[in-house]
Amino acid sequence: MEGRSSTIPNIPQPLFSKPYLLVEDEKKVLVAADLHLGIEREMMQRGLQVPSGTERITGDIAAAGRKEDAHGLVLVGDVKHSIPGTSHQEHREIPEAMDRLLETFDEVHIIPGNHDAGLENMIQSRVSLHPATGCKIGSITFSHGHCWPSVDVMDSDLLIIGHNHPNVTFENTAGGLVSQPCWVRGKLKGEVLERYPKFGGGVIMMPASTPYGTGVAVNRKPPEFLGPLVRGGRLERRSARIFSLDGVELGNLSKLPAVKLRRPRQSFRRTPARERR
Repeated sequence: MEGRSSTIPNIPQPLFSKPYLLVEDEKKVLVAADLHLGIEREMMQRGLQVPSGTERITGDIAAAGRKEDAHGLVLVGDVKHSIPGTSHQEHREIPEAMDRLLETFDEVHIIPGNHDAGLENMIQSRVSLHPATGCKIGSITFSHGHCWPSVDVMDSDLLIIGHNHPNVTFENTAGGLVSQPCWVRGKLKGEVLERYPKFGGGVIMMPASTPYGTGVAVNRKPPEFLGPLVRGGRLERRSARIFSLDGVELGNLSKLPAVKLRRPRQSFRRTPARERR
């Protein structure tokens, strides 16, 4: 399409059985989304005694970075969990987590999500905190997905977002619902392309790095995606492909067997009452 970017980046590769991407563009960069560090405090308030997972999550990210010899790390939003405000757990654990990551990665970039208010007070000066409206690193644009990115970062062919915690939900033989995180790769259309004439339209929606909470069941008909970029039919369903964490292509978004969610599902993931339009 005339006026759109013609630079095709190296295709990011999901790591086997992990919710991380490896981008080999100008430098090797590992990408993770939706860590929700400190979520255990909210779980404890609901009566669940769960030990902190901060060290395990950030340790797993660091181990993946070392294995892949990644130069940098990009965290695509919702590094912390509490909204509004910040918990004592987050104030204590997030600086330690950043130290652990900086021991492995030469660069750590954070694009804030809707849970990240106050994060600037908990990170080291060596961590690059970008605007919530996104950033471009190499030839790829990164945004959490809860608000519209700025026009000046959308001159690429590919956008990587989080925010939705995408999963495929199945009914097991006992009649219960089982959810597995998944990847969504597709094209954006409509108002997105009208807003960003230099954007090529490609999008990767990342699974969450937190093991807790639910997200958007992509095989709900229709899926109720969150954020202005993908809600309201702005994700082309017929071309969107769904992959499990172990690399199995599950099919096109429009052809997945539908699941009926019979009742609202409890979630530890809070969504703001009003997303920015």
